[in-house]
Amino acid sequence: MALTTIPERKDIPAADRWDLTPLFAHPEAWEADFRAREAELAGYDRFRGRLGESAAALREALEFDLELSRRLEALYTYAHLRHDEDQADQRCSGMFQRAATLYTRAMELSSFMRPELMALPPEQMAVLLEDPALSPYRFS
Repeated sequence: MALTTIPERKDIPAADRWDLTPLFAHPEAWEADFRAREAELAGYDRFRGRLGESAAALREALEFDLELSRRLEALYTYAHLRHDEDQADQRCSGMFQRAATLYTRAMELSSFMRPELMALPPEQMAVLLEDPALSPYRFS
């Protein structure tokens, strides 16, 4: 039986590789977005204790959380796929670990949201949900 070897990443034709440019054009773009999202995490503080204040405040908090989550998912997906391309590449391994840590930090910082919403009296929540500003979020 003939032995086969797995080619190194650099030896695989570009047409046979994942195209991750829709996520980030290059690792430097990922790094810049990582730093921006990392700085953005502090934004959760401005919503703590205010979710029941008004429909506008709740909508702002939900939009912030959803947009940040989407951006973090792109960071994580790119880093994960780059890591899977070549697990011996320490730069990609580091990106993956940093993305996972950042995502975990975001979940930790946003963890007040669900309990705070659940603590609102049903009557107050009903009034908030009647506001058209929250119509996209009624189901969730």
